[in-house]
Amino acid sequence: MGCFTELNYSMYVDQELSAEETRQVEIHLAACSRCSALVSALREEARVLMEAFRESEVVAPSPSWRLAPVWAGLAGAAAAAVLGVALEWLASAPALNWLNPFSPSGQLNVLFEFLFYLAFNAADLVSLAGTAALWTIMFVAATSAMALMRRRPASSVGLLGVVVALALSTPAFALETRGGFTVTVPSAETVEGALVATGENVQVDGTVDGDLIVWARSAEIRGKVSGDLIFGGERAEISGVVDGNVYHFGRTLHVRGNVSRSIYGFNQSVILEPGSRVGADVHSFGQSLRSDGAVSRSVWFYGESVRVKGSIGKNLLAHGRRIELLAPARVGGDVIAHVLRQSDVRIESGVTIGGKTETRLVPPRASRFTRPKFYFWVVVNLLGAMLLGFAALTLAPGFFHGSVQAVGSWRSLGVGFAVLVAAPIAMIIVAITLIGLPIALIALALYLLGLYAAKIIVGAYLGRALLKPSGATVGGTLLALLLGMLILFVLFQIPYIGRVIHFVVFCFGLGALSYHLYRAVRPQQSRPPQ
Repeated sequence: MGCFTELNYSMYVDQELSAEETRQVEIHLAACSRCSALVSALREEARVLMEAFRESEVVAPSPSWRLAPVWAGLAGAAAAAVLGVALEWLASAPALNWLNPFSPSGQLNVLFEFLFYLAFNAADLVSLAGTAALWTIMFVAATSAMALMRRRPASSVGLLGVVVALALSTPAFALETRGGFTVTVPSAETVEGALVATGENVQVDGTVDGDLIVWARSAEIRGKVSGDLIFGGERAEISGVVDGNVYHFGRTLHVRGNVSRSIYGFNQSVILEPGSRVGADVHSFGQSLRSDGAVSRSVWFYGESVRVKGSIGKNLLAHGRRIELLAPARVGGDVIAHVLRQSDVRIESGVTIGGKTETRLVPPRASRFTRPKFYFWVVVNLLGAMLLGFAALTLAPGFFHGSVQAVGSWRSLGVGFAVLVAAPIAMIIVAITLIGLPIALIALALYLLGLYAAKIIVGAYLGRALLKPSGATVGGTLLALLLGMLILFVLFQIPYIGRVIHFVVFCFGLGALSYHLYRAVRPQQSRPPQ
């Protein structure tokens, strides 16, 4: 009979195995000195933990002291609720909205700052993730091919070469790439075909006879781009000519020249200076839009504020908090404004509008607590958590209890944060290659399942800490799980603070699951008694 896993021995020490499994383990232990030493070490660990728990109980013998952590937790929840209500009031005060990091503009700032940090200050992190993803792809490809070669050696040699070639392949494009601190295209130069430019500053004074793809902190287009301009970074300025579309992902887009087709801005602000011209539409999704130039067709805006002082050939459709049309603005078609109040729309007397002017008031969003659908999904979520918890207790009780116990360690917070942040980056990098796409999809499914299971693990830990069950029975564990999930549900509903609590719960739960999974699958090692 072969040696059992460390997880089996841990369940044996905790008396969680069935009678038949216990008998088989004891028979093996009588004949294997290495496994006997491992079981002795596990028993010593359990004894040390039990003594630590007994000492903590001796320090606080009275019932009032036992309830102290509970009251401390309630006081912390109350403080979080007060802070959440304060942030809710802060979000409703327009004059102070810039102070609120949870407002749409504040979230947009945080998003762009994070992207800029990754782009310009975290190259080593991306490189490390890419290297890890490459080694993962190579390992999976090699092991899969070796498994096939064992069955059909002659026909699998070619397959192995194809798999490795796909794993090491990267997308190839007929592009010219330039990088450095400052990337320039002089006025006398013409770049044939598309150009990819990465760096701190990109300056185009010449001609790019194709698409221009830029990832930089700032870019100045003073020459001509015959195709599309795709920009990601902080600030882009167009004083020359772009014959195609402009796709801008960043902070600010200044247009002083001509864009022959449309502008698609996913940014904080778009500024069309006097004398600028857009040959088609402007689609702006961000904080603000200022249009003092000429737009041949329509303007679509979704954000905070829009100000128009130039000309729009067709319609202006705006969703925002402040919409202003200042003289001598001219709109050839309709002006349709979606705002909260009638006073949020300002149209001066010298403005020319060729079509109709319509203000559509957006009704205040009803509280989710008044919707029956909200409580329906709460019940569904609780039932799903109870079912998954029952399945885990039935199929893998040792793993479930071990993961719940690991939640209380600060190590779980650090490991969970690393998994929560690094896993999506690794999946994106793996998905870039053709062979990595199925692996990335499987990893995404496991990642989402882990996020759902993380809340269940943390809920069981909270319920167990409050109820303090005497034994690890299925009924007692499920009752603790129900209580813990109800507590988490209440905490998640605190305005704004609930999002932070949600994030922390994900970190603790994912860290506990990852660490205990590592302990369960790592190779069995012989450890002498301590």
